[in-house]
Amino acid sequence: LAFTHHDFRDMRPAIDNVRDLIRATAKRHPNVAFRYCDAREAMRRAIGIEECSPISFNLVIDNNRLLIESDSPTFGPQPFLSLKTRTGQYLHDNLDFEQPFRKWLYHFDDNSIPLESVEAVGIGACNAAGDATVAVMTPKSEKFIQKHW
Repeated sequence: LAFTHHDFRDMRPAIDNVRDLIRATAKRHPNVAFRYCDAREAMRRAIGIEECSPISFNLVIDNNRLLIESDSPTFGPQPFLSLKTRTGQYLHDNLDFEQPFRKWLYHFDDNSIPLESVEAVGIGACNAAGDATVAVMTPKSEKFIQKHW
């Protein structure tokens, strides 16, 4: 069972109510074991997915092309691509496949967006175990940072 709450109101009473229901049910069924965990851990345990290292991206800009490479396969054939323009707009687009699940290209040109119009590029993907990686690059400096969840 996974549960959450998304609203502007205080979510504690609703979550406490679900916990009370779980405690009451556990008392009625003492031979049924349960464990509190987040949804990712629950799915891993339920279907036997082993933990693994999160994806690590390498991002390079070469001749108005963004080259993206993952050190391990992504969950899904391509990462999510987000572009922040110098005017503050956020855009997304699809990538060109070099090697599905591992390598991709994005062309900055008149058919997409000129590179000089881009303030930041974001790439995000999960591995098969549900670990998320987001890499954000500043094209001007070609430096990028990555975070893993």
